[in-house]
Parts: sequence; structure tokens; C-alpha cells
Amino acid sequence: MKIVKTNLKFKTSGNAPFVYETPAEHIKNHTVMVLCGPRGCGKDHSATNIIEMLKYDVVISITPSGSFESNHAQYKRLNIQPEHVFDPDDPQVVQKITNIIDSLRDDLLEYRQKLKMLKELKANIKNPYDLHENYHLFSEFIGLDGNLVTPEHKYGGRYPKVCVLHVLRLFPCSQIPFPGQSLHSCPRIPC
Repeated sequence: MKIVKTNLKFKTSGNAPFVYETPAEHIKNHTVMVLCGPRGCGKDHSATNIIEMLKYDVVISITPSGSFESNHAQYKRLNIQPEHVFDPDDPQVVQKITNIIDSLRDDLLEYRQKLKMLKELKANIKNPYDLHENYHLFSEFIGLDGNLVTPEHKYGGRYPKVCVLHVLRLFPCSQIPFPGQSLHSCPRIPC
């Protein structure tokens, strides 16, 4: 096999992979975890405690409505926004989550763009009042006192830590319907 050298240059988005530090005793934030067990064994309890310990900025929940309400005391500790709770039967759930992630990315890119604009503005002018007729174009960078104001980002200019909690309720193996049968007419199968 022949190796051919190319002059391809890849651009990064500004953050290194796995930038979120976690304490040594914790799992890393970039993980997939599956918790399996019978009803009442503590799956939701364990998941909410781990999510809380890892201090995610945004938690998205894909949960059957009955499960979310019955475990509301646990989930409210995670500060899940009502618009971030989705029903797993919703055919648009993946697109809705993608839209949330895109929105978070767009907010960060807009913040970084504003920082660049402010840097150029500081390099080109000494006093905001020197802008004269262009003052209104840069008014978001000028405070009430006339000084330049640094833009703010909800997560301090870093990618937010996002968690997707997907609670999936499975049928006990004795209640699994056969193809073409409804759940109520399925035969009992011993596990």
C-alpha cells in the first residue's frame, strides 16, 4: 500500500474533544449508559443522581408521560425545561432534539462572532462616540456609560454539556405481543 501525502488542512470548531473535566471517581461526560432492571429497582434514581453529579447544563428527557410525572421529584433536581421533555412516540423527537442542539451551537457561534467584532471595534476606534453616524450599528457593544461592553454567553463561551435521558419501558417478557396481535390478546409466555 502506498501512502500519499496530501496538503489537506482541517479546521476545528475551537474546542478540543472531551474538554469537560470530571472528577476521577466519576464516569466521563461523553458516555452512553444503559440501566436495566425490574420495576422499582432504582434505575431512574441512579440515572438522576449520576446526571446531577456530572453537572450537565442542558438535560433533554425522552420519557413516557406517566413516567415523567411519577418521578417528577427526582427529575426536578435536574432542572429539565418543559420544552425539553419529549414523548418517545413522537415521530419528530429526533428532529426536535437536533433543533435544540443546533440552537445551542448557533448561540455559541454568535457569541464568538460578537467577540471578534468587539475586538475589531476596539482596534479601530478609541472612543465609542467616534462612530458618529454608525453608532447605532454597534449600540449592543456600548453601555449606558458610553464604555464598550463585552458580550455575554449563558455558558461562559464554552459548549454546553448536554445530556439526553431516554427512559424506555419494556414489556415483561411474558407480555410481549406476537406480530399481528394486540397486547391484550397475547398469550402468556414463561420467562
